[in-house]
Amino acid sequence: MRSKGRSTRSPPPAPRVQGRVHPGDVSRIAIVGTGTIGSGWAAVYLAKGYSVTAYVRTQASEDKFYSFLQSAWSKILVRGVASASDTDGWRRVKCVRSLAECVATADYVQESVVEELGLKQRIIQQIDDLAPPHVLIGTSSSFIPLSLVRARATRAPERIATAHPTLPQWDSFVEVLGSSAAHTDWLASFYGQERLRLDVAVLRKEMYGHAINALNAALSNTAFCLVNGGVCSMEDMDKSVLHLAKLIVASGGASGAMVGIVGGGSPQGATLLFTDMMLGAPVAMSACLVSWCHLPHALAAACLALLRLLGGYASLSFVKRLATWFVGLWCGPCFARWSALGGAKAFQERAIQRMSKIEEMD
Repeated sequence: MRSKGRSTRSPPPAPRVQGRVHPGDVSRIAIVGTGTIGSGWAAVYLAKGYSVTAYVRTQASEDKFYSFLQSAWSKILVRGVASASDTDGWRRVKCVRSLAECVATADYVQESVVEELGLKQRIIQQIDDLAPPHVLIGTSSSFIPLSLVRARATRAPERIATAHPTLPQWDSFVEVLGSSAAHTDWLASFYGQERLRLDVAVLRKEMYGHAINALNAALSNTAFCLVNGGVCSMEDMDKSVLHLAKLIVASGGASGAMVGIVGGGSPQGATLLFTDMMLGAPVAMSACLVSWCHLPHALAAACLALLRLLGGYASLSFVKRLATWFVGLWCGPCFARWSALGGAKAFQERAIQRMSKIEEMD
């Protein structure tokens, strides 16, 4: 079970950024943006013992925020993030009508307004103008890269950083990127296991959608293309995604799934399989196009015969060597990660135990 409050253990040495609050000294959080994400952040910060002040513009906004926050709190109670006896912990939040008042005494600002570039830039600019100069500002931007988020800030734009969660009330994950390595390290320490106790993905450069939403977009767009293209129904797509997710979870991530399961526990096996997939893709997709066009039988047969001939390139030794080299290079980080997972036997034992537990929940 997760920690019920802030850790009482002495945290490991955390980065000290000149002119910034030390991660271990943060006690007051400002929440700007009180929708689903902002209320989830507020709930997590409250559960961890932080003092939380939220900016709400009107009474209607405050009422809506309290509704979201109460819902978020009920979820983190079930997950064990907050103490089971602290059923009204969400009430400890303070709401103010002034943005200046919200951020005036904050040690850290968490911005989570809607994903509209102009609005987010204006809010970030205002926070930058009003927040104490030593305070970092984390944006929960789902897709907008950091350089665009802080484009209008002029006072201290270097202190603005990406701190994007999945949904804080549902999942303990955040991906972080600061304007410098020192700021990124600060964020990783603040959100990490000794303080907020989240799993932190450290980004090295900005990307539309960061890491998790770039993956989500790729999966979602592929799924919708398959369904709208008539390949399968949405119900069957959901089944496919569910079982893909089960394998990834059982494997402990993509590296384990690709090498440990798909590759049979061998990087070489995975390389051979991925090479065959890459070489076969052009002919295979062309064959799908032929079938989708509903050509007359004779014409379709002629097209497929031509594709068989063209597909002969995949068996040429120099083509296969080149493709194998490329796959090894492209998948190198995955194979390196696999080598740190303890070997095929240990992986298989962990993965099958996880899969058994997952299937028990169905």
